[in-house]
Amino acid sequence: MSTEIKIPKVYKPLFELIEGHHPTVDVVIVTGGRYSGKSFTVLLGLAHAVAQFQHRLLQARYTMESAGQSIIPAFKSKLNLLGYSDYYRINKNTIESKFNHSRVFFKGMKTGSNAQDSALKSLDDVSIFCVEEASEIPTFEAFDKVHLSVRPMDVQGFSVLIMNPTHSSHWVYPKFFSDKGVKAGFNGIFDGVMYIHSVWTDLDEDMITPMHLRRYKAAKAFFESTTLEELEAVGDQKLIKKFIWYRDVVLGGWRDSIDNVIFEYWEEFNEWPDEEPIYHTLGLDFGFKDPNALVETKFYEDAIYVKEHLFKPDLKNSEIADAIKKIYSDNGNEIYCIADNARPEIIRDLNEMGCAVVACKKGAGSIKDGIAKINSTNLFVHKDSNDLQNELNNYHYVERINSKGERKIEPVDSFNHLIDALRYSLSLY
Repeated sequence: MSTEIKIPKVYKPLFELIEGHHPTVDVVIVTGGRYSGKSFTVLLGLAHAVAQFQHRLLQARYTMESAGQSIIPAFKSKLNLLGYSDYYRINKNTIESKFNHSRVFFKGMKTGSNAQDSALKSLDDVSIFCVEEASEIPTFEAFDKVHLSVRPMDVQGFSVLIMNPTHSSHWVYPKFFSDKGVKAGFNGIFDGVMYIHSVWTDLDEDMITPMHLRRYKAAKAFFESTTLEELEAVGDQKLIKKFIWYRDVVLGGWRDSIDNVIFEYWEEFNEWPDEEPIYHTLGLDFGFKDPNALVETKFYEDAIYVKEHLFKPDLKNSEIADAIKKIYSDNGNEIYCIADNARPEIIRDLNEMGCAVVACKKGAGSIKDGIAKINSTNLFVHKDSNDLQNELNNYHYVERINSKGERKIEPVDSFNHLIDALRYSLSLY
């Protein structure tokens, strides 16, 4: 591998496993906090495994609508870094070697209505099974059905689960940690499982954008200067929330229980960052008796900044257009507005009025996917976005029982107009 590519030392055992060491390991659990290099480093290692050791990789997510817009470009970039891109053919759902039988399959474990585990089990000759966002897998059985299909004879087979730790009731924690007597944050090998836990301090500072490096350093200094017990004795909820955010989100800790509030961690901001965002757009949720909701979103490598611009019912299309154009004039350029695709006639009218409006991408599981996308990064909400802040404080999970008697945990269908607009604004990225 090129010496110019920086690999955090905590991931050295994974590369040793790929190169044929650690023969007793058949599962790798990769956890960590924000900006810990999990996905980048693991994908780099798996690209190395495919290119150099002729592995056949099944790269999956529990729900995947379009590999071509997400995982395939990410994996292709790792092949480029390693100098192997010319040796592979990129197809719709696979990457295939031009010279040997190494290849990568990209699959969703579940579509919107039908589980795909039987199709996954039928894939022949898989030697590595890797799942990103593994917290989305609902049961150990759903993972194990595919894991048991990994049985190559020419190379060492194993499965990899990559995730930000969630609550300790999630099956990964009892199955691989508490039932085995393994502490959270452990790095090492135990009972056939390789544990890798990384945090932002495992990366060289030049691998972290300056705006986040400054924030994490300040949060680390605060975290190390006090204890949760001291903060609870004082009763300052803002400082308590800051402490827990660093412990659970930045350091990747396992929470003790499920909090019904869906977006538990977010902060206010006063001014937009000076840095240029990766993605700048508007999101629009239509209403009539319900409010029309319009937000402006700036997406950075490890943060989403959002500002509420409209939250009002019973508006004419021309009034919505005026609100969009006001944002255009404030920014000095045209920004695409991504709107609810259920109202194509309003989208058409807004475009005829001079607004650049496109339909959002929806589908089975899109609400859950949008929530996961927002919760996977740092969320900042403008100080004047009072209605959005109210929604974030009240949007929560509820338990429902369907006609089959099955219990389902779902987002409540209220306090979600501006949140839906936020999801739409991110749906095409």
